[in-house]
Amino acid sequence: MASLLQHRAPSCLSCLRRTTAGLVDGSLFPSGQQIRGKKQLAKEKDHTVTVTLLSRMPGYGAKGGKIVQVPPGLMRNKWYPRRQAVYVTPAELEVMGSRKIVAPPDGSYGSRIVAVQAPVSISSEPKEAKKLRKERAPTRARGDILSPEQSSELLSRLLPPSLEFSRTAITIAPPPVKRISPSIPASSVISAAAGGNEKRAPEKVAIYGSVSTTDIAENLKAIMAEDEQGKRVVFGPEDITFVGKTEEKDQVKHIGTFEIDIKVKGATDAVRRTIRVNAQGRA
Repeated sequence: MASLLQHRAPSCLSCLRRTTAGLVDGSLFPSGQQIRGKKQLAKEKDHTVTVTLLSRMPGYGAKGGKIVQVPPGLMRNKWYPRRQAVYVTPAELEVMGSRKIVAPPDGSYGSRIVAVQAPVSISSEPKEAKKLRKERAPTRARGDILSPEQSSELLSRLLPPSLEFSRTAITIAPPPVKRISPSIPASSVISAAAGGNEKRAPEKVAIYGSVSTTDIAENLKAIMAEDEQGKRVVFGPEDITFVGKTEEKDQVKHIGTFEIDIKVKGATDAVRRTIRVNAQGRA
């Protein structure tokens, strides 16, 4: 007896097409993607849906929560399955009030065209005017800048030989007089003679703060600014150095007389001057 469940090949073309349709659809198209016919695609070209962005989307917005209108296919096949956006229902739109809240697509986010197009906006200045402007600019600049030799000559002529700076001295109590014996008074001749046998080098008188190359440069610039040509000389603290050994390279911290060299950039010789650091209130 033949089995009732025996499989037979389709007897007509219509049955064969229906049997193989499921296999073709499942192998060619990913699961979850819906395919529209030509008529449906033509209708969707001019149709959009209102959605709320859940993440940043290039070409539409740089922040989540933005409401935009997009093609239905983009929302249906990409954004919604990936949970990048959700549909806005008509009821939600009615609660929001007006469709004016729907923002237009933001093409600047995620696009590289903006950076490329920036240099394109060039002013329509004639070539002759550009050439004339370029020729005049260096001429004006050269007239305002002095040569290193001219700057050195002005410094040598306008600066005084000595510069005075006043600072508050730090007073230190003198050491006690050395006594030979407790029984001999400190004011006696013997004690004075014994104390005079020891020769001591003069101690440096420290000051509060310091006199730095920055202080000297500001003082020199104020002097040079009094002359019309002198104000054009360009120099700074880096062009001033102390002659001889000092406690620190760019400043002194005690009373005394010091020599400095002022050498502008490009000059062969330096201009030497003397600075005197005096205790506050002394001549």
